[in-house]
Amino acid sequence: MNLKKIFLAACIASAVVSVPASAGVLGVADLAITGLALVTATTGNGTLTPGQPIVGGIKIVGDQRTGSAAANFNNVQAIGAGDGSITGNVDTIDVKYRCAGPDCAAAAALYAAGGQAVGTTDAQPENNLHTHISTPTLNFAMGDMVIAGTAVSGPGANGLTRADSSVAASTNKGGASGSINNGVEAQSSTSFQLLSGADVGSSVNAQFSLSYDVFRKVFIDPANVNTKGIATAGTSFILELSSNDPDFISMTFAPTILNGNFSSFSAAGNKEVNQSGTALSDSRVLRAGFTYTVTVTQSSLSSASEVPEPASVLLIGLSLLGLGVARRRRG
Repeated sequence: MNLKKIFLAACIASAVVSVPASAGVLGVADLAITGLALVTATTGNGTLTPGQPIVGGIKIVGDQRTGSAAANFNNVQAIGAGDGSITGNVDTIDVKYRCAGPDCAAAAALYAAGGQAVGTTDAQPENNLHTHISTPTLNFAMGDMVIAGTAVSGPGANGLTRADSSVAASTNKGGASGSINNGVEAQSSTSFQLLSGADVGSSVNAQFSLSYDVFRKVFIDPANVNTKGIATAGTSFILELSSNDPDFISMTFAPTILNGNFSSFSAAGNKEVNQSGTALSDSRVLRAGFTYTVTVTQSSLSSASEVPEPASVLLIGLSLLGLGVARRRRG
C-alpha cells in the first residue's frame, strides 16, 4: 500500500479519536412530603384550636396503601432488595431502592455522602430525602419510594418518590446510545369518621397542612454539539377528599409547585426547580356520623437518553471502513 493510502487511512482512523465524547444527560424528579396532616382550620363546636391535628377525634375505619419503584438502564431492569411493588394496610410501605447501570455502586456512595437516610443511623441511598443529583457524571438509573403514617391521625404522614436518571459521557463512546426510563409511585386511601365528643363536638372545620421538598431537573451538557439528548422529569401530588355526607363538597388538593413536567432536547431547554415550603388545602366541615375518604397519589418519573448526530455516526463508519480497506490491501 502506497504512502498516500496509508496516510488516508491514518487520517480517517484519527477521526474516531477526535470525535468528541458524548454529552451527559440528566433527568431528576425527587419529591419528598415531609409532613401531611389534617388540622383544624378554625374553631368548631369543640375546644380545638386552629392549626392543630385532631388527635383523638378521628376513627380510622379503613386503610390501604401501595408503593412501587422501577428503573432500567439500556433496557436492563433495575434490581433491589425485596419486591418492586408492595400493597398492604400496614403503617409503612417501603420499596427498597432499585438501581440499574454500571455506576450503581458509585451512585450509592454519592447519595450516602449527601445526607443521612431517614429512619437509619447511617448514610445510605435508601429513603434519602436530601441528596439531589445536579450533573450527569455517572451512568445509572435509580428509583426509590416510602410512605409512612396517616394524614388524618396523630402526627401525620410523610412520603418520598425519587426517580433519577443519569447518562454520562462514557456511556456513548463510539456512537452507542443509552436510554433510561425510571418511575416510582405511592398511593394511600384512608377512610375515617369524626368522633363526637367534648374535644371535637359534632363537627369541625378542617384542612390539610402540607410540607414538601421538590427537586426537578433536566440537563443536557452543552459541551458536545454532535450529540442529541432527551431529558424528562416530572412529579405529581394529588389529594382527594370525599364523603357520604350529602352536603359535603368533594375537595382536590394539588399544589402547582408539586405537579409539573420538564422536557429538554438541548442545552437551551435545561430547567430546574428546587424548593421547600408549606401549603394549606381548602377547608371543609367534617360532621360526626359520616365517613370520609382521603386518597393521596404521589409519583416521580424521569428519563435520560443520548443519540449521536447522523454526521457523527457516519464519520465513525467511514473511519472503520478506511481501516478495513487499508488492512485488506496491506494483507
